Amino acid sequence: GIVEWVVQRYIAPPVLIDGRKFHIRAHLLVSGCPLCGTSRAWLHSEHHVMLVAFAPYSPSCTDRVAHLTNHCLQVEVPGYDEDRQIFL
Repeated sequence: GIVEWVVQRYIAPPVLIDGRKFHIRAHLLVSGCPLCGTSRAWLHSEHHVMLVAFAPYSPSCTDRVAHLTNHCLQVEVPGYDEDRQIFL
């Protein structure tokens, strides 16, 4: 059957762009043959960089929008502008 994984590692301290956290979304397909031991990988040509909308990052900040970069949360921030938060 098909096996799907999400692979990620938390980086501390986080890398910032203009003082804001971000994440990079890239799709990678890895295919392998358990009998012969060969593997192949394909990286999709389109990637996304998603920035936190407005809140600058601080480890002591209690505002969750400064820490979480998921799109579903960020679109709820007043003044969110997708053209300024998502780069293709």
